[in-house]
Amino acid sequence: MAGIAAGYGCDAATISTLVLVICPEHARALPSSGRDRTLKVPRSRLCCFALVILFRADQVLSICEPNYTALIEHVCRHLRELHGHVTVTCPDETTTIAALSDPVLHELVRKSLVCALDHGIAEAPVLSAFIVTRFVAAPNFTEHPAARTWLEDASMRPDDRVRQLVQRLTPRDWRDIRRSYRAEGWQS
Repeated sequence: MAGIAAGYGCDAATISTLVLVICPEHARALPSSGRDRTLKVPRSRLCCFALVILFRADQVLSICEPNYTALIEHVCRHLRELHGHVTVTCPDETTTIAALSDPVLHELVRKSLVCALDHGIAEAPVLSAFIVTRFVAAPNFTEHPAARTWLEDASMRPDDRVRQLVQRLTPRDWRDIRRSYRAEGWQS
C-alpha cells in the first residue's frame, strides 16, 4: 500500500481503501510493477474509464454512517451495561463510563470505530471487541509492542489479528497496557 500511496502523492497511513475501476477485459492484460503490484495503465489501454479514489477511514465512516449507527448504539449500550464501572480518562476529565454524557460516549465510540477501520477491521463483532478494548484497557493499546506485533502481522486478515491479540496477550501485557494509558489516545 505504501508504494501505491506514494504513486498518488499520499501517505500510506491516511489511506483506508483504494478503488481502481478499469475495464475487466483490459485489467487482465495490464502489467504490474514493483513489490506492491502497482498497475501501470498505458494510455493505449484506456478504452473505457479508469478511476482511483482514496478514502481515509473517517471518510469511509462518514459515507457509511447509517450502516454504523446501529453498531455505535449497540456498543454504547454494551459499555454502559457491562462496563459502566470502568474509569475512563479523557483529555478534559476522568470519570466512569456510566457517568459519561451520551454525546461524549458516542464520540469516543465513533473515534474508536475510525481507529478500528484504520486497522482494516471489517466484521461487526471484531469492531465491537476493538472498541471495547480501547475503553477497558487503554485507548492507546495499539501502541504496546505486543499488541502492535499482532496488529501488524501481514500473514493474517485484520479481523483475525484482533482475535489473536485479545486471546494471546498475557496478563502482564494487559497490565503494561493499562499502565501506559494515555488520554491523548482518544484522538486517534
